[in-house]
Amino acid sequence: MKSLLCKVILLFFLIKPIYSSETIFKIDSLDIINELNSGNSGKWEHTDQHIDIEMYYKSWLNREKDNISWRDYNVPGNLSESYSTPFPKGFSVIIKKEFILPENWGSHQISLFIRKLSDRDKTYINGYLIGSTGDFESERPQAFIQSRIYDIPGNILKKGERNILIIVLQNYFDDQAGILSNDIKLGPSYIIYQSFQETEGIKFFIGFIYFLIGSIFFFIYLFRRDKKEYLFYALFNIFFSIQQISISQAFYDYISNKNLIWHFPYLFLPPVFCFFAHFVRLYFKTSYSLLQKIMDLVLLILFLAILIFNNLKVDIFIWKYVHIPISFIFLGISVFNIYRNFTKKHPDAKYMLIAFILLLPAIILDYLSNFGILIISQMISPIFILSFDVSLAIILSIHIEKIRTEIKELNINLEEKVNQRTQDLKDSLEQINNLKINEDNLHYFISIKLKKSVDEIKELSQLLLQLEFIESEERSLVLNKMYYESDDLFLTLQKLISWTILQKGESFGTVSNFLISELTNNYLNIYMDLANRKGIKLSIEIEDLTINTNKEKLLFILRELISNSIKYTNQGGEIKLRIGSKDTNLNISIVDSGNGIEKNELEKILTNSASIVKYKVDDNESNFPLGLKICRMYIHSLEGKFQMESRANQGTNLNISIPLK
Repeated sequence: MKSLLCKVILLFFLIKPIYSSETIFKIDSLDIINELNSGNSGKWEHTDQHIDIEMYYKSWLNREKDNISWRDYNVPGNLSESYSTPFPKGFSVIIKKEFILPENWGSHQISLFIRKLSDRDKTYINGYLIGSTGDFESERPQAFIQSRIYDIPGNILKKGERNILIIVLQNYFDDQAGILSNDIKLGPSYIIYQSFQETEGIKFFIGFIYFLIGSIFFFIYLFRRDKKEYLFYALFNIFFSIQQISISQAFYDYISNKNLIWHFPYLFLPPVFCFFAHFVRLYFKTSYSLLQKIMDLVLLILFLAILIFNNLKVDIFIWKYVHIPISFIFLGISVFNIYRNFTKKHPDAKYMLIAFILLLPAIILDYLSNFGILIISQMISPIFILSFDVSLAIILSIHIEKIRTEIKELNINLEEKVNQRTQDLKDSLEQINNLKINEDNLHYFISIKLKKSVDEIKELSQLLLQLEFIESEERSLVLNKMYYESDDLFLTLQKLISWTILQKGESFGTVSNFLISELTNNYLNIYMDLANRKGIKLSIEIEDLTINTNKEKLLFILRELISNSIKYTNQGGEIKLRIGSKDTNLNISIVDSGNGIEKNELEKILTNSASIVKYKVDDNESNFPLGLKICRMYIHSLEGKFQMESRANQGTNLNISIPLK
């Protein structure tokens, strides 16, 4: 009986190691990368008890029973569910993983890679410290966004036997502790380093591409100031690129001020959704709602608060309880504007809606994963990038197609307009041949103006002879310039004819009913293009009214005053044109930030003086205000009122009132 009992006991001790080893994760090869997360390698364990690592390893090696309360742990995971939160200051947790190595592997170096821990750590294999990150005594965050690669000395790994990995982890945040990424690997150093560099390089490269796209659209906006959607689309890309680059390891290693790096995601990611909402609003020309104004103000205040407090815990509090709700409000505003235009059969809304549907789930998941709210697969980032690229491609294709169509129509219509204007010029020149002008100043002004315009047209005509060798874009520029010079010459001749008719007391034009749009449609695009080329912001607001007056005189007034504002406003200036109604009158307001006129020079314009008036245009001075004088006379003949205010170097304000009937 005793002999049988001894045999049973002996058999138990022989079977126990075998049984225990079967419950431990077994690594088949160290010549490849081995994933150590719970999904691939079985369980991990954790405890919050203090342990002497060296003493614990010796007892573990001898299979001695310890008095430590170990609990199962699924990696990745936040241990806040296992302990009461908020965690006390300096809270530490010990995490362990047992594994069996193969009998043999190549002579290469072995490394351990950990993507994300809750902050600072000391990592041991078989009781030997293979690496540590962060200062355990510091009160500031240390390395919660930093990846770790720890090289393992070959002599501490036990081939064909049990090995133990222990991570002593101290958190910074009071609601996060543990391994927060499923990206934890053991394998050849050269493969781990290569994979890490490729991943970080792609992340950095994608951020650079976003920045490049944003920069391109920003420069497009500088040339097309009326297209503010380009500006917000540029800011959307630039801010997102900065946020993407700021969470890359390359950026973390390069910037010495780690405290600044930790603030970057909380500074640059929230405005991204604000800029996107404004891009959608301007793209579809919807109103700037009160809700969006309030959200913009709150976002600005929070942005300043993060800069002022300079405290990461404050950042995270603002992020969780304010930024995330605001961001979803901005997303809701964007979806609403896109869907509303989709129901109105807007041609671009359908493609924008499809792109946004692809983008929205990825944005939400990326939000939750990057900041530890959810721990999900690293495949979320590629999904986000793919979704964003799809939306970006759709948006760009829409803009490119619009630009291509505009250029095509411009090339077709511009040649016809140039031919028509040339014929008009010939007709006007025939009328001028029979007129005599008695005032010397008028002779001088007209002669200089005609010579300049004719010289320009002559040079452009010579250039047009080479059209077959000129690119389409350059050809459009030449035709556009020629059209403007011929139009300017035509306007000068028209002034001369009108002046002569007025001096002879003859009538000009007829009274009729017409819409204001009939008067403006053919000319405002030309002046808008001219203003853009000169670097001037031209804002136009027109109320389409029906008016009963002399159409030819009103057209002359509008063309002369707008042309003058553009001529005497320098690059970077602004012109505002408004045509609307007040009571029973047509009101025309033109405000510019141009060179303006001295008080004594302004008096010459507002009187019947034939004197030279001093303006400054392209560093040249003096002019004869023939067009303005004719405008005043025409306005008077239409029973209207003319007001002009101007200050040197501050601009000019013109107000005209003409009866609608």
